[in-house]
Amino acid sequence: TTAEERLGKGAAEATELRAILCNTEEKLHETQHALAATESSWRQKLEQAAAEQTAQATEHATQLQTLRKLVAEKSDAAARAATTHSEKLKKLKAEWRAERTKLQDESSSLRATDALATAERNL
Repeated sequence: TTAEERLGKGAAEATELRAILCNTEEKLHETQHALAATESSWRQKLEQAAAEQTAQATEHATQLQTLRKLVAEKSDAAARAATTHSEKLKKLKAEWRAERTKLQDESSSLRATDALATAERNL
C-alpha cells in the first residue's frame, strides 16, 4: 500500500472514531440527564417520606403525652377514692365496735337481770 492509501485509510478510521466518540458523548449526556432526573425524583420521594414520618412521629408523641396526662389524672382520682374509702371503712369499723360494745353491755345487763329474777324466784 502506498502512503496515500494508508493516510486515506487512517483518515477514514479517524472519522469513524470521531463519529463513535460523538455518539458516545451524546449517549453519556442523555444518561447523565436521565440520572439527574431520577436522582431528583428519588430525592423528592425521600423528602416527602421523611416529612410524613416526622408528622406521624409528632402526632404519636402528642397522643402519648395526652395518654400520660390521662393516666396521671385517673391515678390521682383512684388514689383519692382509695383514701376516701379507707376513711369510710375506718369510720364504719369504729361504729361497729361501738355498737358491739353497746350490745355486749346490754347483753350483760340482761343476763344480770335474768339471774336476779331467777334468784328471786328461787327464794
